[in-house]
Amino acid sequence: MDRYYLPEMSVFNRYEHRVCNRLISGYHRKLASKHRYFVRHQLSKERPFYTDADLSEIISVLGDIEIINCRWDDKEWDTTPWNYFVTSGKVYEGYKDMNAIPFTQGYSGDDVGKRTDDGFYFKYFNSNNCAYWRDRKSETPTWHLRYGNQYVNLRNDVFYVGIFGSTVEAKSAPSDLVLPLLKQMNAKKWRGFYDDEIDFILEQTGIERRLM
Repeated sequence: MDRYYLPEMSVFNRYEHRVCNRLISGYHRKLASKHRYFVRHQLSKERPFYTDADLSEIISVLGDIEIINCRWDDKEWDTTPWNYFVTSGKVYEGYKDMNAIPFTQGYSGDDVGKRTDDGFYFKYFNSNNCAYWRDRKSETPTWHLRYGNQYVNLRNDVFYVGIFGSTVEAKSAPSDLVLPLLKQMNAKKWRGFYDDEIDFILEQTGIERRLM
């Protein structure tokens, strides 16, 4: 597996901080534009590198690493992972939405989905004045929804509603807080990425689909 590196830091440290950062960014853009993946170690101090090796080859040779897809494109955000983590022999894929930036421009924001061979184990939604996330690994349904400054949480089959840090138990999830989020999650631009979460929320809350 061929590896391509940035120059040693001693090369950049000869310059003032602002110039140093600009030089590093320039080298990074050049290498990330030319090569397929960027690999960095999670538990060791080995230097990160760029490579054109196949993903399967990288995974078979190295462990405890993050692999960033330098060729990620926002046109295929919902089907192409932005990055991968290899931990204890297992591969975890990270997905970002259409607003993420390619790695040539830098490291992007939060993942909207995390996936293994078993499917997605986490999805996160953040849009106009609302957010939602669920712990899919929990044995009991557990999710958190925010609309404005109001929260609707489901824990141990009980709904809690209120402002952050001051939620109270409720018999059901208020539809006036849940429906605006569902409508945004159902927008065409999301390409059905959140359909399974919409189904789950409707099932848990008893809200009728026709109201969307």
